[in-house]
Amino acid sequence: MNLKQILSIEHHFRQIMLAMEIDLTDPNYIDTPRRFAKVYDEIFAGLDENAGEKLEKILSTTFPAKYNQMIITKNLKVWSCCPHHFLPVEMTINFAYIPSNSVIGLSKVPRAIQLLAAKPILQEQLTTDIVSVFEKCLQPKGCVVHITGEHLCMKMRGVKTHSAEVTTTSFTGCFELQTSRSEFFDSIK
Repeated sequence: MNLKQILSIEHHFRQIMLAMEIDLTDPNYIDTPRRFAKVYDEIFAGLDENAGEKLEKILSTTFPAKYNQMIITKNLKVWSCCPHHFLPVEMTINFAYIPSNSVIGLSKVPRAIQLLAAKPILQEQLTTDIVSVFEKCLQPKGCVVHITGEHLCMKMRGVKTHSAEVTTTSFTGCFELQTSRSEFFDSIK
């Protein structure tokens, strides 16, 4: 976000706090609108006007490889936000691809996924976006993503399902075959 956006968020959150009749002279609240704006700037990095360029840069360096088996990144913990209630969603993401002719640096996978998740987004959409981005970048034989999300909008409010998790998956290419899917799921157990 740019400075103008951050200052606007700070101003509007101050107005929300005033509407809630929170005493902004209380030492605990004096700097809260500024901190709130900084937090949103950090956790919504995926909304930054340069996010697309950052993602391209993360995924731009690939390496030729003759390796043609599954490469799995598992148990990646990321935070996102529900676009309906703006409450946090903690996700555990398992991702795999089978390269065609090139691989990407191992640290690039979590960096790209974290950036894709850093905005208010439906878990279902994030699942699709992850596969689409890696398909476009790597042109692999196939990709798979498995996401389990704990949605605070379900835990803190409404139905208050304290132990519920939501799982989404997406498969492309060779992962549409049951044998590849089974190998993936056996590997992430």
